[in-house]
Amino acid sequence: MCSIHETLEMIGIAVTSAATYTWGALNSDFGIAATGSFFGAVGGYVIVMVTNRRAEILSKIDRIKVAIALTHSIFNLAYSLNKQHLYDLKEEYTANKAEFVEAKSGKTKGVITVPFNNKTIFLPYTDFELINSKLLRETGFAGRTFILATTLIRCLYDLKGQLEYRHAILNEINSISTAENLSTHDKACLYYGIKITGQEGDFRYENYSGIMEAIKISIESCIWFSKELAFELIETAEKESKKIHYKRPKVSSVDYSDVDPKYMPDDADFKDYREKFTKA
Repeated sequence: MCSIHETLEMIGIAVTSAATYTWGALNSDFGIAATGSFFGAVGGYVIVMVTNRRAEILSKIDRIKVAIALTHSIFNLAYSLNKQHLYDLKEEYTANKAEFVEAKSGKTKGVITVPFNNKTIFLPYTDFELINSKLLRETGFAGRTFILATTLIRCLYDLKGQLEYRHAILNEINSISTAENLSTHDKACLYYGIKITGQEGDFRYENYSGIMEAIKISIESCIWFSKELAFELIETAEKESKKIHYKRPKVSSVDYSDVDPKYMPDDADFKDYREKFTKA
C-alpha cells in the first residue's frame, strides 16, 4: 500500500475520471444505478492505481538490493586485495626506501641491499559493464548517491590500470638497467625515485614511486566509496520501503564491524564527500 497522501491523490484522480463517464447517467432516470456504477468505477480505479504504485516501489527496491549486493562485493574485493597484497607492498616499499636512503647517505655501514618486489598483482576479473548497468543505468540514482557510484566505478578503473602499469614500469626499469649497464645502486635509485648523477647530468626516474602512491590512493578510495555507497543505498531502500504499509519488503544490511582498521582508509581523507556532497 502507499502513503495516505498518495492514496488521497489517487482517489482524487479516480473520482475525476469516473465522474467523466457517469455524469450523464446521474442526470438520467437511472440515477441510482449510475451512482453504483460511479463508486464501483472509483473503487476499481483506486485498486489498480495502488497496485501499480506498489509494484513500482517493489521493483525499485529490488534494483537497490542488487546494487547493495554488488557494492558490498566490490568492498570485499578491494579490502581483501589490500589486506593480502597492496598494504604490505606499499609499507615494505616505503621502509626499504628509507633504509636505502639512510645507507646511501653513509649513516649506516655495510653492503647496500635492494629487495626488489616483482610480485605480480592484478585486479581480479571485474565485469565493468555489469557494474555500470546495476549501479547507474538501471537505478536512476541522483545527487550524492550518483556521485558516490560514479566515483567508485572510476576508482576501480584507475586501480585496474595502475596495477597493470606497475608491471610495465618494473619491466622498463629492468630494460633501462640492462641497456645502460647500471649498477645495483643506480638500479635501486630508479626503483625508489632517487636522483642519479651521471656523466650526462642528473637523472631521476619517479614512475615506480609515483605509481605506488597512486595505487595506495585508489585501493583506499575503492574501499571507502563502496562502504559509503552501501550505507547510502540501504538508507534509500528503507525510505522506499516505508511507502508501503502492508507486507513491507525486508531491506538488505551490511556489517563491517569485523574488518581490521589497519587495512581501512582514514575517514579524514574523504571528509569533503561527507561535508560538501549532501543528499539530494
